[in-house]
Amino acid sequence: MPLEQWASYWSKPAPMQAKPSPTEFNDTPGMQNHNLPNTGRLTIDEFVSQQEANKVSNMVGVLTANLISAADTYQVIASRDGERVVLSALLCQAQQRLQNTHVTRIDRMQLKTQQDRTQLQLVVLDIQPLACNAPPVTQLLDCLGPPRLECMTNHELAAEVHAARKLAP
Repeated sequence: MPLEQWASYWSKPAPMQAKPSPTEFNDTPGMQNHNLPNTGRLTIDEFVSQQEANKVSNMVGVLTANLISAADTYQVIASRDGERVVLSALLCQAQQRLQNTHVTRIDRMQLKTQQDRTQLQLVVLDIQPLACNAPPVTQLLDCLGPPRLECMTNHELAAEVHAARKLAP
């Protein structure tokens, strides 16, 4: 049997009509005096309590800050100049601490490992280290010690500190 004959047995679909948007419901018959709540966008307050919404908002803020910090850190590591400053500071930190006579034998071994590893990274990456008294290195060295407000509020320094902690053994 030809396809045209089979087509006569099929019912024809009803023409499609556009569905009214939530704002058009008030214009439909019988709905003129009915105020629909939430005809706009749904918010988190409609699903959770205010306390839970505050927790979610705080978590979003923390996650956003962590994401920005991680992006800044990786940007420092990906930059040849940034990596030069960070590796130079790690090398200088190890050298300075090795000169301290009050360093224990275990700490001395760890510092020697940090120094050797950092020198190897510099050689492999073909980066000439900066002098330990170069301003960016001294600034970063100051931040690698006890936390200072300047190191946390300056985004570039904070990113360099995070990068140094990632690259340190």
